[in-house]
Amino acid sequence: MHSDMAPLLCQLADPQAAAPPVPDDQLAALCERAAAHRVGAVVLRKLRGRSGHPAIQALSDSVLPATALTLLLEHHARPIAHALHEQAAPAAIVKGGVFARRLYPRSEDRPWSDIDILAAPEARDAIAAHLHAMGYRLVGRERSRQRSLEEKWHHPDVPNLLIELHGNLVHYPALRRRVNFGFAELMKAGAQDPEAPLALFAIAVVHATLGHKLNELRLLVDALQAFRALDAADRAALPSRMAALSLRLEAGLVLRLIGALFDLPEAREAALRVDPSRQGRVAAAIIRPRDVLIANGPRLRASHLRRHAFRLLQTRHLGR
Repeated sequence: MHSDMAPLLCQLADPQAAAPPVPDDQLAALCERAAAHRVGAVVLRKLRGRSGHPAIQALSDSVLPATALTLLLEHHARPIAHALHEQAAPAAIVKGGVFARRLYPRSEDRPWSDIDILAAPEARDAIAAHLHAMGYRLVGRERSRQRSLEEKWHHPDVPNLLIELHGNLVHYPALRRRVNFGFAELMKAGAQDPEAPLALFAIAVVHATLGHKLNELRLLVDALQAFRALDAADRAALPSRMAALSLRLEAGLVLRLIGALFDLPEAREAALRVDPSRQGRVAAAIIRPRDVLIANGPRLRASHLRRHAFRLLQTRHLGR
């Protein structure tokens, strides 16, 4: 991405920032990058006044299926959430739908593509049986499920409907030697409230850095909104809470990135408190703001290698 376009894309992707003026000669490229980084919904809202432009129409065409899928998922998530509540199951729906509802001023700015359930080990069999009774069917190989601690459930009568039942949001065994994020860790993060701001921030960090490799701007927009939701007491507790979850390295990097990409000095200050270590500085040198923005562009070898270097640092990191 051209350096002049990076601030424009970030300001357009920020749900709470004013819409910047976008030059005509950059509109098509910005819309293309917004779609690639899955921030098209909020960008489209901000550029609605330019609706006659072909690039806006193309972006709208890419956002519409995601919006329709979100509405379908909302309909199917309600009975699942009700069943978890009625059974008092040690489990919670996490990520997309919760982020949209709890963190975004307009939930439509944050479409989502599946229903994620994070469950304690003792609850997974009962939840699986309930999903089966509701018509869902387990797919995928047993070996893969054991490796990732994740089950994928589809409904044969509802195309594109996917439920992911997680035992751990850290799916790579090599990373789980250092850090885990299951239902117990979720409850620890939120002081027994799975939708507390600190819990949502921890999930955003895990999703961006341990589930993915910081390869979409939307991952950092989620973290940005979760950080904004933290009150003064939460921000004061952030270093100790992230240390208790073995997330200092990942949280520090995410805070550095959102501080730089969205011009948020308080995030940069929080990063120094969460992880002032040498490893944290190395992580920031490996994954720079521009590396996030080019991640969904052409398959640049340097970007690919940087992400592998970051994974290696994560597996070798000993700080708690």
